[in-house]
Amino acid sequence: MYRLTFLLLLLPFLSFSQTDTTGTGFPFEDGKIVYESAAAVSGLSRDTLYAAAKKWIAHSFADGKFKLEHEDSGTGQIQGSAVSLLLVTSSNWLFQTYALELNFSIEILCKDEHYQIRFYGITTKSVALGSMTSDVQVPLETLARQMKETKFKPKQTERNRDMKRAVDEQFSKLLSSFQQGFKKSGSLF
Repeated sequence: MYRLTFLLLLLPFLSFSQTDTTGTGFPFEDGKIVYESAAAVSGLSRDTLYAAAKKWIAHSFADGKFKLEHEDSGTGQIQGSAVSLLLVTSSNWLFQTYALELNFSIEILCKDEHYQIRFYGITTKSVALGSMTSDVQVPLETLARQMKETKFKPKQTERNRDMKRAVDEQFSKLLSSFQQGFKKSGSLF
């Protein structure tokens, strides 16, 4: 009996987590990188949250970089895809900067006094400033696997860390701006 109790106490420490199996710090869900946030917002109806979410999309992607794929005001669901240009600054002593195009899907679900927003299906594409670009889009999960492999040279590892930091900051800003819209008193966005 003692052994069984001891084994049951150790079980949480021995089981595998699906949050980050690569050890890179990316937020993983079922093997895919997903940035998400969910919160309760007291006193706001589904319709109010839905209207605010649509305003957030219009404000955040005013440059036309959002493509609406599905919306349903009855269920409070909005789905689409977006493109965002990101400048990545290297942390080495040269402070090199390069552009990275992020393509991703957005899903917003609004219910009475509650919302959830998710960014997933994230791909990256290097953009050479002032010259020809490649049309090769690389899933962010590929970058995470590359970061985990030890065969890369230190310079490539540093570049991957800089890219991860910039991607984290971009999605953190998007999530924060979405959340802040509901916290403003009197007006949403």
